[in-house]
Amino acid sequence: MLARLFTEIYSVIISLEGDDWTAITAVIILISVLILAVQLREIQRATYAQSFFTASGRLQDEDLREERRRIYSLIDTPYEKWTKEDKLKGERVCFNFDIVGLLIRKRMLPADMVVDNWNVSIRTFWPIIEPMVKEYRKEREAPEFWHDFEYLYYKAVDFEKKRAKKRKDS
Repeated sequence: MLARLFTEIYSVIISLEGDDWTAITAVIILISVLILAVQLREIQRATYAQSFFTASGRLQDEDLREERRRIYSLIDTPYEKWTKEDKLKGERVCFNFDIVGLLIRKRMLPADMVVDNWNVSIRTFWPIIEPMVKEYRKEREAPEFWHDFEYLYYKAVDFEKKRAKKRKDS
């Protein structure tokens, strides 16, 4: 069967003339570009999946979850009353959210993959930790300190506004 198909294709190819080859070349190039586009999309999806796996591994780490519980317990405690241990836990929480925010800001991970799953957590922790971040930025004269966590926070806020609007409209 394949031999017969190749024979038919061969007979068509030998009967082609000049302009026919130009058209066939254009079709081959178009098909190649389409295949390349599909392959690139699949590579991008694989990259996103790996980045999401990395982000979820960071955010679901049991030690970090325990540290977030401790920071959450400080929701009504003024920052000035945080202990050194509280601040260290806060630093780890910031660091991990900051890494995830960096992946999103650098477009290595779509924002909605993270903010859809950890929206409440992100929106809850930034306001609790923000006074510490402001102090660290001032002390270190580094306004960019943990700015990717802040970026992630605003992405989560925007995402939640859009989700609330969709719920309201439907």
